[in-house]
Amino acid sequence: MTQSKVKEAYAFVQKSSYRDLREKAQSNELDAGFLSKCDEMLDTYASPRNYMAWNEYMKICLLAGCAKSMEWSFRESDIRGAIACITFRSAILSKACARYVSEQIVESFIQTSLPELPPEIIDVLPYVHLMLPRNTIYDAEGHEVISIMVQSGNLYADELCEENRAVAETFFPEEQLAPQELMGSKGLQIVTFTKSGMDVFQEFITPDAKSWHESNVKAAGESKYKSANTEKIIRIALNSLLVHLYEPELVTTDPRPATKGIGFSGKSKIPLSPTWIGKTFRNTSERHRPKIEDSARSNVRSHWRRGHWHSVCVGPKRSERRVQWFKPVYVNPALEPS
Repeated sequence: MTQSKVKEAYAFVQKSSYRDLREKAQSNELDAGFLSKCDEMLDTYASPRNYMAWNEYMKICLLAGCAKSMEWSFRESDIRGAIACITFRSAILSKACARYVSEQIVESFIQTSLPELPPEIIDVLPYVHLMLPRNTIYDAEGHEVISIMVQSGNLYADELCEENRAVAETFFPEEQLAPQELMGSKGLQIVTFTKSGMDVFQEFITPDAKSWHESNVKAAGESKYKSANTEKIIRIALNSLLVHLYEPELVTTDPRPATKGIGFSGKSKIPLSPTWIGKTFRNTSERHRPKIEDSARSNVRSHWRRGHWHSVCVGPKRSERRVQWFKPVYVNPALEPS
């Protein structure tokens, strides 16, 4: 689908009611379970300012995961669309949680390098909607990224199987069937949502797993993606999961609102409060203080000192180990141009 068509579709979704979109999404009786889950999720969360409203986002999820969208993607050999549809559909059926990533922590995530993915990450938040602050993150083409859907677990264990040839041929047209090394491979799948479409990225834990598209994964032996913006997106997504696993104090939930949210369909339905990643987080900064004899370096330029994840000893006699986030530091903020 061309970008102009995607933008037209996005504008159509914005001005259409959920009821009208639901009628369009209902293609057959097999879709009833998915539609009922969408109805359950519609009024779930309150939406903080400077983020896409949850009920508007759910309209996108409804259309992205409906049977008609998947059938259209298969027919047009739109691999990105097909993967995105399946991922959104699975997320709705499993009632994936929403997490609002604060603007304060986004920049630190971008400046934090990623370790090898630990196997236990697969057991944490199998699906999550990461809602991003507006006008903050952009994809490789310069389009604003509004949200990131993260799926973890055994990718395509159910969706791509020998019996479902139509799906397999769409994902792997040259091989006709999904390669065996991908079936049940453990890893993470990341789908970005912008007003101009969706994109898919994959990170595998299982050795020799094969991605659907080489440009969307790191090449063997490399640590960088082709686009710096893509690298930022991956770091935000994976660091958000690592924080959930190892730094739970950075995950907080607001008090529950006293009144129902704007746009909610239920007359007496009170939405759940937004759960934040890093709402109370603040970037640390330090002033470079060179020794007197090193005064030539006193005007070192402002820069980020990279953050990282590292295993540390804790507990009685330091006999236990845990993974800790050594947060990035912004050095010499006073020298930054006003």
